Amino acid sequence: GGIISGIRPLTWGKNLERQAGVDVDIYAKSGQTVVQWVTDATNGLPALLAGEECGLYWLQHGINGTSTPEELGTSADMSANPHPATFYGQYTEAVQQIQATFPNARIVLATITGTSFGLYQTIYANVNTAIRDIAEYCSVPVVDIVKDEFYRSLWYSSGMRSNHPTAMIAAGMAMANRRLISKCIQENPSYFVEFGSN
Repeated sequence: GGIISGIRPLTWGKNLERQAGVDVDIYAKSGQTVVQWVTDATNGLPALLAGEECGLYWLQHGINGTSTPEELGTSADMSANPHPATFYGQYTEAVQQIQATFPNARIVLATITGTSFGLYQTIYANVNTAIRDIAEYCSVPVVDIVKDEFYRSLWYSSGMRSNHPTAMIAAGMAMANRRLISKCIQENPSYFVEFGSN
């Protein structure tokens, strides 16, 4: 099958919606960097903030726009005012804006994975370190997606096309991410104690 990038009904989020019977809104578009997402009025953070409050926000950025140290930035960017146009700076900005706009919502940051080797393994490791730093700084949980066996499977890596999931892989991602969300809630009871009560 072909890749599903940009085809919303086949994304893992929409698969999860059908599998679990929950509403999933998607505020993203293929190829976006977090810096672009923060200002994209149609498919990014402004659209998310203008929408109705959701109970849970799953944020997963980092595959695009993080290949150089300049794009990634440093942990000092998390506390800079204003936040610079780096991954560290703008991702922190996004989380803080969601927290300020929807204080009763819960936010989960997810690490990234890829099927590339060599240089990209180093880049992804640096991005995942940044994601964990941002989660800690913003006091939100982080989900390490490679802890689910699906993301470590040959089925996952061989089902990708140009580092994008096919429809069958997106369905598997939905099941894996559902397990990861459940585990995250179980492992962070104090953060989720009021979840769904507002």
